[in-house]
Amino acid sequence: MRNININKVIYTAILLSLLGSTTIYAQKVEALKKDTVAADAKDEKNMMLNASSSTGPRTVNIGLPAGVGGTSVMENGLPVSYFYWPVLPTRAWRLDASTIGFETLNLNQTALRTGDVGISIATYDNLGTDRVFGNFDITGNHYGLMKATGAISAPINKNGLSFAAGFYLNYDPGTLDVPFKKYYNDQTQMFKGALTQKYNGGRDKISVMYKYMNTGGISLGFSPFYYNGDGSIKEIPGVKIGRSSFFEKSGKVWMKDVYSGNMIEEDMFDQNKWKTHELYLIGENKFDNNWNLNYTFKLSQTKGSQLIQVLLGAHDITGYSYMDGTPVKGNAGIQHWLFSNPEMTIKTLSGVLNLNKKTNTHDFNIGLMGAMYNPGEYYTKTSTYYTDVKENPSKVVDNSNQIFQFDQYGQIKSIVGNEMYNIGTEYDSGYERKLALYFSDKWNISPNFNMGYGARVEWQKVKGTYAPRYNKNGDLLSVTARNADGTLSKDKSKYKAINDDYLNLVFNADALYKLTNSFGLLADAGYNRQSPHLESYAGQYEVDAKQNTVLSGGLGLYFNHPLVELVSKGTFISKNNYVGRMDLKLGNESANTVIYYDIQTLGWTTDFMFTPFKFFDNSLKNFNLHFLVTLQDPVYKNYSINPKFPSGAMLPEPVKFDDKNVLVVSKFLLEIDPSYSFGIDKNTNVRVWLSGRYYSKQYANLPNNLYYKGHWETFGGLNINYKGHFDFYANFVNLLNQEGIGGTIGGTDLYNQEQANAVAGTIQGATYIRPFTAEFGVKYRF
Repeated sequence: MRNININKVIYTAILLSLLGSTTIYAQKVEALKKDTVAADAKDEKNMMLNASSSTGPRTVNIGLPAGVGGTSVMENGLPVSYFYWPVLPTRAWRLDASTIGFETLNLNQTALRTGDVGISIATYDNLGTDRVFGNFDITGNHYGLMKATGAISAPINKNGLSFAAGFYLNYDPGTLDVPFKKYYNDQTQMFKGALTQKYNGGRDKISVMYKYMNTGGISLGFSPFYYNGDGSIKEIPGVKIGRSSFFEKSGKVWMKDVYSGNMIEEDMFDQNKWKTHELYLIGENKFDNNWNLNYTFKLSQTKGSQLIQVLLGAHDITGYSYMDGTPVKGNAGIQHWLFSNPEMTIKTLSGVLNLNKKTNTHDFNIGLMGAMYNPGEYYTKTSTYYTDVKENPSKVVDNSNQIFQFDQYGQIKSIVGNEMYNIGTEYDSGYERKLALYFSDKWNISPNFNMGYGARVEWQKVKGTYAPRYNKNGDLLSVTARNADGTLSKDKSKYKAINDDYLNLVFNADALYKLTNSFGLLADAGYNRQSPHLESYAGQYEVDAKQNTVLSGGLGLYFNHPLVELVSKGTFISKNNYVGRMDLKLGNESANTVIYYDIQTLGWTTDFMFTPFKFFDNSLKNFNLHFLVTLQDPVYKNYSINPKFPSGAMLPEPVKFDDKNVLVVSKFLLEIDPSYSFGIDKNTNVRVWLSGRYYSKQYANLPNNLYYKGHWETFGGLNINYKGHFDFYANFVNLLNQEGIGGTIGGTDLYNQEQANAVAGTIQGATYIRPFTAEFGVKYRF
């Protein structure tokens, strides 16, 4: 599951952020020392407008496929989770009223701060203030959402001791019409408390913060539909995309225990629960000679379990019966794939120390970051089942008169309706360690020329065991911990050891040269070498633990004028040694194979801010219009497959996908953001805004002969501020009410054009964006 790309690539990189320094930790901490509680509203709005989810930041396009975990999130200077799986950022973090700092980190900043690839966000919590401050926000929507968040901070005494406390409550029924009373798309409670003590005359301070988060719920962001041959789709009668539930109506599924082999009935809605406890120690010290030390240490424990369902596509159910023995009428069915994790406990100890010094021409940062990550034993139970195609579907079986029969894998399936138990089981056990030293500088070489540069050197240790069933060529191993019936052996000698040490490296630089006061050139370059994580070993194949390298670069120009701000830039990014597992079909046979490949993208992005009435004396001067246009060509390199099928059959020759466009990544992206602010009277100000993003067609199979048409993601809002204390707002998602279908079409990666044409009119399943949503709320601050 962790190699399936769930999230769609949604947005293009914000090039203006490349003009900032390569490390901003010290600057942000310095800003937080003031009694301010206003996060960067522009960054926050930009990143939290997510068409696919109401709880987390959107995924930002960098020219490479989006990861399963989406956008990386840092909190108080440290990553929210060491690795995105199984602790997704939204399972341990939410943007709440306690957040007083919010910023977007560009590609270079993210690499230096975390070693990750992509655009990330960094948030900072209120740890205590020298005056009383409160911030409360209540939100609802027309589907029944109830969300409340609040925070308060104040001094405790006159000796520099202060406190902060906050809460976040979210009860989101989602948009699906689910026939289960206990169903929630997201149900979360989060509480924070902090104490801060200033000392040395208020020059230094130290804080302790505790955070508790309890989150649960289950979301099915997949829907079936008819696929039209031109890339468009048609809804199935009675199945409304984004509104009709496609959870099997009993809410019960059967899995097989990976050790005992016993059948286990699981409740979809009780299985998804996560609890997180975090303890922070945060401090900052000012030394002589303008040196500042900032540090954060975090002890974290997350305990939880999950059950996830994905629609695999159409399945012929001719001759099948419902669970009560009633014969099915027709042949249209859908295959559902499930994987489930039992309760696991993930413990992490992490920390960062950052030294900063500013001079007239330099802004130095040197830091040390480390982590001890202990996920323990990780394994999944998997199975599939079939349903008819209608809202709240019913499970069907191919012969309900037999209590047991054998499926094509020689495994028992029963009348409970599930089969192929633990075919996709994942297993790993162990720990990871990291220790990184980083350095950066922002150097003002002259009034017309400045540059930033930085480096990160990181040691990574991965140690544990895993359970491959096949070697790298797909042949069955003579000794394996995986039994033929889908269980795992209790004989530890059959497991394969992991004991790897890696050196990860990051080097990057950016530069800006002013040709005039308003016009200049800019450039950037980056190198990021990464290594496999423990989860890379979880599959059924022996792992060839290859490091991958990300190269990036850009060259462009900027123009600043009171009416116009423009950045236009050509970009390049590449990543090698992608690894994936593919299920390929040849006739009636299937072959699962491991593949390695590279991706590279050439692009051009133009970011344009227009304020046409800036010099007017009336409220029109507050109108602005933002455009962001990206042209890019993401393609595969060194992508060749030659699978071996169970019968021994092989393809006549290897199939190559070099220079084919990357799946689920648009080649053309457009964003349009108009906004207008005006005052009704001296106490009341109004802001109206719209945001539209267009994504061109996205290919759905490797030969690029199947695709989904382009779509718009649209947002709008109205905010009324009264006396600076009250905000009354209305926000709208998906104004055009488009489906925004995206994803792949399984089993078609070896299709020629004639076979691809035959897919037209068939039932498929894919992801969609949220349907039209109207959200209303009120915020009060004092």
